[in-house]
Amino acid sequence: RQTGHAADAEQQARQWLNADLARELPLATCGNPDARLIATLLAGRTDRPRHLAALLTTLIAHDLDVDANALFNGLPAPEAETVVRATEQLAASPDRPHFHRYRALMILFGLYHADAPEDGGTVYIRSGLAPDNPRADRYYAQARELYVQGIEQKLAAALDARGLRFANGLDDYRLRIPQPLANTTLCVKTGLRIELDSCVGNDHVLVAQDIGATIIHVSILLRDAESGRHDYPIRVHVRRLPEPVLRLGSIDKAVPPTDITSVTEVFSLAPVGAGEWIRLSKAAVVAAGIVPPSLRGRPDAPPLAAFLERLGGGLEIVTDVRGVPVGSGTGTSSAIAAALVAALVKFTGQSRAPLTAMPDDERMLVIARVLLVEQLIGALGGWQDPCVIFPGIKLLTAAPGDFLPAYRPLEVSPAARAELVRRLQLTDGCYRQPSQAAAWQFTGLWVMRLASVYEARMRTRRLVQEQIANLEGGTIERMGPVESADWLNRCAISPKATNPYIERVVELVRQALAPARVDFDASGARGGAGGCFWIDPDDVPAADFADAFDRACRTAMDECRGRIRFEGEPHLYDYAINDRGMEIGLE
Repeated sequence: RQTGHAADAEQQARQWLNADLARELPLATCGNPDARLIATLLAGRTDRPRHLAALLTTLIAHDLDVDANALFNGLPAPEAETVVRATEQLAASPDRPHFHRYRALMILFGLYHADAPEDGGTVYIRSGLAPDNPRADRYYAQARELYVQGIEQKLAAALDARGLRFANGLDDYRLRIPQPLANTTLCVKTGLRIELDSCVGNDHVLVAQDIGATIIHVSILLRDAESGRHDYPIRVHVRRLPEPVLRLGSIDKAVPPTDITSVTEVFSLAPVGAGEWIRLSKAAVVAAGIVPPSLRGRPDAPPLAAFLERLGGGLEIVTDVRGVPVGSGTGTSSAIAAALVAALVKFTGQSRAPLTAMPDDERMLVIARVLLVEQLIGALGGWQDPCVIFPGIKLLTAAPGDFLPAYRPLEVSPAARAELVRRLQLTDGCYRQPSQAAAWQFTGLWVMRLASVYEARMRTRRLVQEQIANLEGGTIERMGPVESADWLNRCAISPKATNPYIERVVELVRQALAPARVDFDASGARGGAGGCFWIDPDDVPAADFADAFDRACRTAMDECRGRIRFEGEPHLYDYAINDRGMEIGLE
């Protein structure tokens, strides 16, 4: 409401506010200036904490885009505690939607959390509450549990729509190994992915359901060292065992086969020792319904052997990842999870035909199950990465409220596809830090509606439209600068997406190749493991870029050693666009 000069507007606002307060009307707001003004006008009132608490509840209930920091900036501790108690009540209300409760918990997290000094010491909501990270961590754990519950409910609904459902126990357990697979080994192969201006974490369910998503996704193959051909780097093998156990192994990690004999072991998903490399397999067993998800945390669960005997035998599940490390920034973990889930769905009779390719609706249910895998292991991933099981260059879109995306191939000419591969240099800088720290910020900072995060995410929604036009119009030379802009937005949306090593590598590469232009964006949640550098090969020969990248990584690694974990040698990936998606066959 504006009436003339700013002073007049504030006076009018004060009159309306006092009238509303006198009539006990709930306060309404629709933007950061309004929130700041209301917080200011309430200053000095003894009932300010009660009104701010009610206002926050209104903001959450109506999904309003107001920066929690703008509302509570400088609020003294005693008043802030009143807001905390009201927000805790909202978060604990079972009749509230999962998104509202999650948003409440992440605002509570923001009120108490402060990053460590080495991470910048960031305080997300600057009230008078002293940082209390243990308390903040408890809110975060509750929020994550809500996220998992929400995924389980949505997945159950998606399965129910197809006449499938998770069993609650042995009484309604219906899975069976199909006869054609009883005495053979099933092999499922998938590629990896490159994300192009993907709106930075919009595929995370709570963000996509809040504002929708539009993502450009490219499925790729890597050149195989043995065959010399571009081939699938992810392979999963499943066969029946006569004994009722789950035998899990990993060829690339040289993990000896591990026998899982209890339901408790299946749900033990902490990344400890060899468990780091088999927990994806265990989570996939749950997501596929072989061990019902409802048994999580239940000490009265039936023996694992009872489920496997009902299934028709135990299972040996072996993963084989070639030429790419987990944590590469190319969606490796989610690609493995997709291959695992697809193989287990086939092997337990949940596909229309056990030996043929999956139709699109079955593949989309695999994506939904992978979302559950991601939440169970704490990776907090979205639905973009497992879409490697769909072929080629495609557009993934979700309207607000959608649990899963729709997908359609993008019309990209052969010449444009070749130019894309020629210009986009997919790299591995040996930076090995898990993506979870960045991934939680995609949702956590978004639901706090911090102004810088909100504005950056709105910018990405415009940039993705530019990239769609560039791909379909064949103007691939225009894509690099857009990706560089996307990287800046990514770092605003999730500050943990970057670190001094990443910044130093990009700086050194640009210095080495100047005056030629070099653009950069992450290929995943965090940029140092996998990066997309964009060059003009007519200005910068590929060999010159490879040399500059190698020297930049080694210099930056020396500067950052001891502070950042590195693994392997820096290198470029020799990749090709994967037009087959997922391959299913027998061995």
